[in-house]
Amino acid sequence: MIHSWERFLIFFLVVFTATNLVFAALKMSAISYSYAHLLRAQEVMNINIIMAMGDFLILFYFRQCLNELNRFQSVPRWVLLLFVGALCMFLLCLMFGAHLGFFSYYVLCDTEPSWLSVLSLTAVGGWTYLVAFLCFFCVVNVTTRILLFCTITRSCYQRLLTNHPCFRAVLVQAHWQFVICLLLMIFFSVLSLIGASRITVRLTDITLRKLPEEFDGLTIALLTDIHIGPTVGQRAVSKVVNIVNELNPDIITIVGDLVDGPFEDLKHAATPLSQLKSKHGIFFALGKLKDGRNFSFSYNDAFRKPRTLLWKGKERFQIYGETKIGLSATLR
Repeated sequence: MIHSWERFLIFFLVVFTATNLVFAALKMSAISYSYAHLLRAQEVMNINIIMAMGDFLILFYFRQCLNELNRFQSVPRWVLLLFVGALCMFLLCLMFGAHLGFFSYYVLCDTEPSWLSVLSLTAVGGWTYLVAFLCFFCVVNVTTRILLFCTITRSCYQRLLTNHPCFRAVLVQAHWQFVICLLLMIFFSVLSLIGASRITVRLTDITLRKLPEEFDGLTIALLTDIHIGPTVGQRAVSKVVNIVNELNPDIITIVGDLVDGPFEDLKHAATPLSQLKSKHGIFFALGKLKDGRNFSFSYNDAFRKPRTLLWKGKERFQIYGETKIGLSATLR
C-alpha cells in the first residue's frame, strides 16, 4: 500500500524531471537573450517545485493539529472554528507569499521596493524558518523511534516522559511541535527584519607584511551584500552612499551580492552609487549575479584586467579590478 507522502514524492519527481526536460529542449534552440530568460524561468520553477515539499510538511503538521483540536470539548465550537480559520488563512498566505517571493526578483524590481515584494520576501524568510524547524522535529521523531528499539534507551526514554511531561509535548505530540515551530518562526522573522533594516559599519585593522610604509594608514571602505532589488531601492542605496562618504576612505571597493534582479530594472535604483567619493578611486568586483548570466571570473581573468597604480614617493601599490559598475552608473 502506497502512503500519501510516497505518492506525493513520486508526483514531485515526475513533475521536476518533466519540467527540466522541457526547459532543456527550449534552451537548445534559444538565442542568447531568450536563453537568459529561460534560465531565470527554470530557476524559479525548480525552486517552487522543491518548495512544494516544504508545503507538504507544513500541511502534514497542520493536519495533526486539527486532529488534536477535536479533544478540546470544553472550548466553544465557534472559538475552535475561528482559530482554525485564522491559522489556515495565515499558513495559506505564508505559502503563497513564499512562492511569489522568487518571482519578485524578476517582475517586481523598480526604483523603490513595492509593498508586495517586501511582503512576499518576508514570507520567504518565515516559510524557510518554519520548514527548517519542522525538519528538525522530523529528525527528532525518527531518532526517537530508532532509540526505542534498544531496551536500555527505551526504559530511559519512558522514564524521561513520565518524570518530565514537558518533554512529552516536545518529543511525542506533533501539534505542540507545530506550535513551537510557529513561535520560533515569528521570533526569528522579527529578528531578521530588524537586522536587515540596519546598516552595520565595522572598523577593522589589517596588517600586511609587504605593504610599503608609505601606505601605512591607508583606509579602504568595503561594501558588500547591498542586494539592490525588490527590497532595497534608491533611498536605501543613498543612505549607504552617505554613510560611506562620511567615512572619507582612501579607496572604496564593492564586492559580492550587489544586485538581486535584472540590470535593466535596477539601473535607476543604483544611480546613487555614482555619488561615492574616495581619494584613490572606486573598484567593483563582479560576482555571480541573479540575472541569468554568470559574471564569475577566475583569478587569471581578473588579473588580465587593467590595473591601477597608487604612488607615494618611490613606492607603488597595485590594484586589479573594474572601475565601472555594470548598471550604466560610472563610479569614478
